[in-house]
Amino acid sequence: MGEVDSQEMTRIVAPVDAYVGMEPYVNDSGAFLLIWEYPDAQPLPVVVERADNDAFDNAAVLYRGGDDRTYVSGLPAGRHYFRVRLAGEFDSVFKDIPAPLVVDIAYQPLARVFTLMMLGALTFLATVVIIVGGTMCFKRQREREDARG
Repeated sequence: MGEVDSQEMTRIVAPVDAYVGMEPYVNDSGAFLLIWEYPDAQPLPVVVERADNDAFDNAAVLYRGGDDRTYVSGLPAGRHYFRVRLAGEFDSVFKDIPAPLVVDIAYQPLARVFTLMMLGALTFLATVVIIVGGTMCFKRQREREDARG
C-alpha cells in the first residue's frame, strides 16, 4: 500500500453536540460522543488517542476498532487533545496525522452547584408548605361548615 494523505483517510468530525467551527470544543460534563468519518465510506480499523498536549507525547489509547464513533467520559477539567489514526498495517500509510480535536472541559463552579441545590430545596419546601397549609385551611373551613350545618 503506498503513502496516502491522512486527511483523505480519516478525520474527526466533532463531538455530536459541538457547533460547526467551534474550536476548541467546550464541554461542562466531561462526557461526549466523538465521531470520525471515512471519506471513501470504507470503515478501517482505527486508534483514537487522547493527550494533554498537542505533541501527543503522553497519548493514551481510548478506542481501537472499526467503528466510526466512541463515547468519551470521565475526563478531568482542563484541555484535552484527540486524534484518530489508522491502526495496524494501515498505520504506515500516513504522511501526516490529521490535526487533533481540542476539547476544553470546564465543569460548573461548586458555588453555582450549591446555590442551585439550595434554590431547589427552597422551592421544594415552599411547595410542601403551600400544599400542607392549603390542606389544613380546607379542613378547618369544612369543619366550620359542618359545625354550622
